[in-house]
Amino acid sequence: MNVAEDGGSAHALLSEAEARILASHVTGTRPRVAAIFDDLARRSGAVGARDFKTVALGLLGIDAIAAAIMQVDGNGYLDRFLTELSEHGMIDLNAAIRAREAAGGAGAEMALPIERVMPQDASGFRISPQGWTPQMAQWVDMSRLMTGMSQAMRRLCVVRVGENGHDDHTGTGFLIGPQTVLTNWHVVCSLIDPATGHARKGTAANLICEFDHLKRGVGAIHTAVEDWLVDFSPMSLASLGQGKRYPDMTTLRGHALDFCAIRLAGAPGRMRGWFDLSQPGQINEKAELVFVLQHPSGVPQLVAAGMDAKVDPAEADFLRHQARTDDGSSGGLCLDHKQRAIGLHHAEVKAIKDGKLVFAYNRAVLIGAIHRVCPHLGDADPMHDRISILTTGERAVIGRAETQRRIRAMAGKTERPVLYLRGAPRSGKTFSAELLRDCVEAGQHVIVSLSPAALPPSARDLAALILDRAGARPELIAALPQPETPHGTDAAWLTSRLFPDFRRSLYDLLQTDTAPSRLLWLVLDQLGQGDIPQTSARDFLDLLYAEAQRSDRIRVLLIGLSAPLPGLDPLRAATEDIAAPDNIDQQDIETCIAHLLTSHGIAPLPDEIRRHGQLIQAAADLLAETGASRPRLERLSDVLAGIYLKAARNWT
Repeated sequence: MNVAEDGGSAHALLSEAEARILASHVTGTRPRVAAIFDDLARRSGAVGARDFKTVALGLLGIDAIAAAIMQVDGNGYLDRFLTELSEHGMIDLNAAIRAREAAGGAGAEMALPIERVMPQDASGFRISPQGWTPQMAQWVDMSRLMTGMSQAMRRLCVVRVGENGHDDHTGTGFLIGPQTVLTNWHVVCSLIDPATGHARKGTAANLICEFDHLKRGVGAIHTAVEDWLVDFSPMSLASLGQGKRYPDMTTLRGHALDFCAIRLAGAPGRMRGWFDLSQPGQINEKAELVFVLQHPSGVPQLVAAGMDAKVDPAEADFLRHQARTDDGSSGGLCLDHKQRAIGLHHAEVKAIKDGKLVFAYNRAVLIGAIHRVCPHLGDADPMHDRISILTTGERAVIGRAETQRRIRAMAGKTERPVLYLRGAPRSGKTFSAELLRDCVEAGQHVIVSLSPAALPPSARDLAALILDRAGARPELIAALPQPETPHGTDAAWLTSRLFPDFRRSLYDLLQTDTAPSRLLWLVLDQLGQGDIPQTSARDFLDLLYAEAQRSDRIRVLLIGLSAPLPGLDPLRAATEDIAAPDNIDQQDIETCIAHLLTSHGIAPLPDEIRRHGQLIQAAADLLAETGASRPRLERLSDVLAGIYLKAARNWT
């Protein structure tokens, strides 16, 4: 490059039109631009240099910025002004150059000298590019590139289709929701029944997505849920090339965009983030780059870049691009110049030349077109979601994926209505009640928590307590029948009067104006710390357990009970044994950390997450050396809640 001092410049001053072109691409706010302007005026040492407020008096918007640009140009330090704006991310230089080119075509007086628009170093020297032409790729903001690629890398996966652990074929996919991966229809169409458009029975076992496949070895595997097919759009028959044949499913949908959305177990998007299809990127200029992240032939992640991308003039829902791809790249993530998702790569297009089929261009489905026909592809299904932080932000959730899965299944009425939660002392059993509150939708569920120590001895008092905690009106509770014997509770009265009245009042309370009615969750905690006395209240609980077994409106969590309840049908109850508090899986810690970082917009590399996990474990071990002996789970929880979560509030 040639470098010349400002004093050696022989450039004519900018015209008002040229200044307005520059001003239109200044993205900083007026106060921030003014601060840079005034600082440069002071540093220039010019006697009587006017401040921004004086220069822009009575002017608004672009007019004010243009006046400031003309002023610094006249003062001889336009280049330093542009430098400061560029360094603070307050001017879009690529856009300014594009505007300069467009303006130059309209007349010589509108042509901005290229070196007047390029970024400058802070010493005030001008940088004049010797080999720049408008046909070259435009600059890429390095900060945006690193952040965008880190996020995309975490969200990309290999889609593997095959039986018994063997790949019949592979493609690429990327996350578009907490649980949803987007790939091409033609990658997974063998798993879809062409007659019905539904997933073939049992095909979830033949479909996995592997994230973090960055080097040789196995990445993070997520299996598909049983009902994995969210939606799809087939490939049009007119798009099918020679040599490969796919079933015709065009009659099943009113569109043919070659995409398919897959729902995965474990909600990987919560730990990795996802691309929002409602906010697609865009291509403005042939000189802007398109990046394609992909797994050709299932190899570790590769990225290719190409210029001259444009919307297909023949089919406006597709993008033509020149980034390199290969078999297995189908479903690749196309990013625009600013690392925003713009397309779903799906095919190469060939043309006939000299009687032979030769490569013409690569093609992707535009993200905006996919969102237009299926706007809810990325929506989370509560049945398959996962949390790693309580909604209060005060506690982290280490592990407990199985508890969450069971609770969500019970809420969805696909799991047994009674759940025993067992485990060693201080293993987090009681924490299950907090998990329940965050795993179910508050408006559709009523949670009543009880412990043996707080149970009244009377059946009627217990019925009143449950209704009260469920939100019943006082007059409804007062209407419960009184015992017919002066000093006790008759069994016949309990079963024929009290419980039927309680059940009727409870179900009326759970009923909503719209179906379905709400669910009652009865949580009995600390059952391992003492038996419930044999009172009428216990008889009432037995009736309530029996009701839960035959009702679709009641769910029961029995926390800490070491043995099954007599009389409870084992086919209507499930048991979960919670891990010992000193037996914590490293992967559970890393999952929690990844969720926390992702929720703050941070896209960490897998090795970074691993290092964070090791640091947290080391801090927890230090607590064991300096304080009273406590289970490892409690120490880890203290470090996460007392240090990590508090620090995270300041992360951006």
